[in-house]
Amino acid sequence: KTDSLVNKQYLEILLKDFVNDSGYVDIAALLQETNSSKVEVVNKLLEPDEGNDETPSPCICYTIDVAEPTFCEIILSLANNSDVPRDRFLNDLFLIVYNMHDELIGITRHVLSDGHYSTGMMTVNSGDKVMIFGMGTTMDRKKSTTERVVLIEENSKLSKRFRATLMNIFDSFDIDQDGVLNKNEMNFYTLACGDSELTDDDWDIYMDTFDNRDGGLTMSGFIKVHEMEALDPEGNAAADLWHSLYCLGYDTQLSAIFGCSYDIVARI
Repeated sequence: KTDSLVNKQYLEILLKDFVNDSGYVDIAALLQETNSSKVEVVNKLLEPDEGNDETPSPCICYTIDVAEPTFCEIILSLANNSDVPRDRFLNDLFLIVYNMHDELIGITRHVLSDGHYSTGMMTVNSGDKVMIFGMGTTMDRKKSTTERVVLIEENSKLSKRFRATLMNIFDSFDIDQDGVLNKNEMNFYTLACGDSELTDDDWDIYMDTFDNRDGGLTMSGFIKVHEMEALDPEGNAAADLWHSLYCLGYDTQLSAIFGCSYDIVARI
């Protein structure tokens, strides 16, 4: 029913057939039983409330690109990020793989070690999709405070704490780990911050103005971009920066309690 709630007792009744011998819910069996598109489910969750004209954010998924059917294992691991409180997302994330018919192929049902989860061996094909889900079980482990740390010092310089956060953000968006943010990576960061897509002119300005190499912004250049934003003559710099940080999952203390950095490794 629309706008209805399910109480805990009823939910336990629904899930009892999917609880294994260890007392945990077998998410893979549950997803298979529902026989419902994972994409449709997530997009439904992201739909705005009735009467809200805001456009929902698209789901982020990854497409497998292989020349032929490949027997492999995919491992999801929590990234080493000092902004994320220890154990914040432990056992909270899982990865699923499904084909173009929305049929489940694999899920991270195996725990390898703290923060590392494996699908086990499976066969994937070109065009198969990978999505990351958060169960949300950790959302109540830490409460945020309304008191904000300082982002911009009185001399219009970035605070040391904020600079350290920017370094972690840079690493998170350096997808290929080559030490620079190329145009696609910088565009990914810009969109994740709630801003509009980068244009070619925007990128040319970055390349002409800030430190770069091999066609991408260095970490020094990335930090310099934000130092320039801090000099906003209209005085909106702090508000704009906080908006971006909230979109990325940071709280008022620059702790990433709502956004988790992760790595995906595929092994044939």
